[in-house]
Amino acid sequence: MRITSKIQTSLVLLGSIAFVTGCGGVSALDPITPSPPPVLITPTPAPGATPVPGATPVPGATPIPLATPTPVPGTIPTPIPLPTPTPGPATAADQLRAVPQQVSVQGKVLMATAAVWINRMPSTSPTDLRVLASIAIVAADGSAVPSGLQIDRISVARVADVWASMSVDLRRDANTVEGVIRQGPLWNNGNTVDIVADLTDSAGQHYQLRATTTTVTTVY
Repeated sequence: MRITSKIQTSLVLLGSIAFVTGCGGVSALDPITPSPPPVLITPTPAPGATPVPGATPVPGATPIPLATPTPVPGTIPTPIPLPTPTPGPATAADQLRAVPQQVSVQGKVLMATAAVWINRMPSTSPTDLRVLASIAIVAADGSAVPSGLQIDRISVARVADVWASMSVDLRRDANTVEGVIRQGPLWNNGNTVDIVADLTDSAGQHYQLRATTTTVTTVY
C-alpha cells in the first residue's frame, strides 16, 4: 500500500509539472536567466538650450531650445517719433514785444524812445507810487515827423503784465510827438518794461511802434 501511494504522488507531481510547462510557465526544472541591468540614459542638451537654474532634468527628456527672433531680410525698423511740443498761445505781453522798433509813415522812418518812472517829487502825494510812462516819436534822420501824427494809445508790458491807456496827454513840437499816461500799476524800481504806441497818420492809417526796452526809475 505504501508503494502504491508513493507512485500515485509521483504521478501527480509529474502531471502538475507537465501542465505548467504546457501552459508556457516556468517549471522548477527550467534554468533561470537573470534580467539585464537597467541602462541609465543621460540627456544631451540641444544646441541653444538654456538650462533652468535648480531644475532637475528628466531622464530621456530633450530640452527645447529658446526661440531666437529672425529679422526679415531687407527690412529696417521704424523708429517711433517723439511728440512735438506745441507752443502755447502768445500772450498780450509777447505780442507787444514783437512790435517793430521802426516803422515807415508817409515816406519817413520813425523810431521811439520811452521812460517809465515813479514820481516821488515833494510836490506830489508821497503815497501815490503808481508809475507814469511816456513815449516820444521822432524821425530816424532827425527831420520833422509827419504832420497830423497822433498817438491813440500807449501800452506797457512788464513780463506777462500789460498796462494800456488811451488817456494820452500829447506834447508836440516840430520834430517830436510825445505821449504821457499816468496812474499806472504799482511796479517796482528797476523792473524791465517795453512800451508800444498805437499811431494814426493824417490819412487815417494805423501803425504800431515799440521803443527800446527800458527800466522803471524813481524821480525825487
